[in-house]
Amino acid sequence: MVLLQGCRCVEIDVWDGDEGEPVVYHGHTLTSKVLFRDVIDVVAKYAFVASTTPVILSLENHCCLAQQVRMAYHLSAGLKDLLRLPTPADADGLPTLGSLLGRVLIKAKKGHAAALAAAVSGDPVSSAAPSSTPAAVEASGDDDSDASVGATGAASSAPKKKVKAVAVELAALVTLAGGSRAAVQAAVEGGSSHPPGQPITDVCSFNETKVEAMATKARALFTAYNARNVTRVYPAASRVNSSNYDPTVAWLMGAHIVALNWQEHDLGMQLNHGRFLANNACGYVPQPPLAVGPKGGPKPPLAECGFLNIHVLAGARLPAAGGVAGGAPTDMVDPYVKVKLFDAAAAGDFKPTAKARTATVSNNGFAPAWADRTPASRFRVTDRRVALLLFTVWDEDTARSDDLLAYVAVPLSMLRNGVVTLPLAGADGRAVRSMGARPAVLTVRVTWMSDIPKV
Repeated sequence: MVLLQGCRCVEIDVWDGDEGEPVVYHGHTLTSKVLFRDVIDVVAKYAFVASTTPVILSLENHCCLAQQVRMAYHLSAGLKDLLRLPTPADADGLPTLGSLLGRVLIKAKKGHAAALAAAVSGDPVSSAAPSSTPAAVEASGDDDSDASVGATGAASSAPKKKVKAVAVELAALVTLAGGSRAAVQAAVEGGSSHPPGQPITDVCSFNETKVEAMATKARALFTAYNARNVTRVYPAASRVNSSNYDPTVAWLMGAHIVALNWQEHDLGMQLNHGRFLANNACGYVPQPPLAVGPKGGPKPPLAECGFLNIHVLAGARLPAAGGVAGGAPTDMVDPYVKVKLFDAAAAGDFKPTAKARTATVSNNGFAPAWADRTPASRFRVTDRRVALLLFTVWDEDTARSDDLLAYVAVPLSMLRNGVVTLPLAGADGRAVRSMGARPAVLTVRVTWMSDIPKV
């Protein structure tokens, strides 16, 4: 489902299974176990239905050597020509997005290049069965889990290293190697933007708590690190209910892969949906000139700063209470609209830069109108290039908490002056269509006034 919704990076948690076959499940929980080979078959079938841009499989590898060899076999046999293998040219810089269209990249702990070169020759995986004594290389670094964090203090602290044996057959398939986040964090907090000798293809993963701390203590240095190396951010282990964090702080510091729990379509996922509407919703968007906070980094051009007037005019074919996609329009809801702006001045923790709301329209979900009920709202925008607008439509209820009916999030850079009709998604994130397949929509008037002096 997530691949069909445009997700381009999927974490796969792999553990030893019965009868020598690795399985995928959330470790140490009661979640169902799925064969790794079945997961790879699904990836091969659906990876490029929604977009041809590359898919990254982030492998959380907990398997023994023998089952790692099976993992390598299933990746090669299941993905075939879709699998992008590492090349010597990768040492000189990351490949371009255009060169990776229709390809699947593996991100995982890899081991040392010298050991790999000595251990692997020819086709990296040529046998369906593992050898009796699988070869291995040692991969130093941190897990993506919160169980082993490593050094978090000053640069003088030596990062702790967790050593795990990686089968050479699996390591030979890895294009994006997992680096040591402890080394990166120690370097950044010690005043350097990069640890010495780190390859450009290393991808370090940080949980949301670490990123929030660096946003406070070393924002400019961490942003400079992200200009060279790919960073992945993931939810803290404390989110046992699969809730999501505010992704905007990580985006503003240049983090490239901001992983969210797609099974919970909350405010974090709503902002993520809006962020990746740009670039034809292909799953990748260009990094804007990076903001590093109000006291650091270049100021945005005057054309990208200014005032935004938003006037919510009307809606059409709103879903029933609960916001389930496909629900029939109803006159029994009492809708109103909240508007929130998230831009470079946003403080994180889902605190918008500015917000407003309309009046409530009673008993009209089919064609509610706000044009004459609520005046336009005026927002100050510090950088239009990174700003997101979030419109949420609610059903007012005096007896209980209000229900979310639908929403749309959109980058401000995609909106032009004038009247705009925006398609709405339901509370579950799927498009809302009424009988006759006509979409639920919100109509607004947009007026942008930049800070460029008028002559």
